[in-house]
Amino acid sequence: MGTCRFRTVRATHKANLMMTLDDLPGWEAAMGGELQHKRYRSGKFVCCHDAGDFRSPKYIHAWLRIVRSASDVTSARSKAH
Repeated sequence: MGTCRFRTVRATHKANLMMTLDDLPGWEAAMGGELQHKRYRSGKFVCCHDAGDFRSPKYIHAWLRIVRSASDVTSARSKAH
C-alpha cells in the first residue's frame, strides 16, 4: 500500500521491531493486552504482518502464545504485496 513511505509509519514499525528484539516478553505482553481491547472482539481479523516473515523460532512462539490467549480474535498472516 505504500504507507511505509510515511515517516511516522516507518518510525512506528521500527519502534515495534526494536521492542521485539530488545524486550520480546514485554512486547508479547503489550500485544496480548492490545488484543483484549473491545475493538478486536466479535470475530474481528488481525493481520500479524503486513510485510516480512516470522524471523525466529522465539518470535514465532511469542505470536503463537498471543494468538492462543486471544481466542475470540481471528488472526491471519497477509500475503506479501
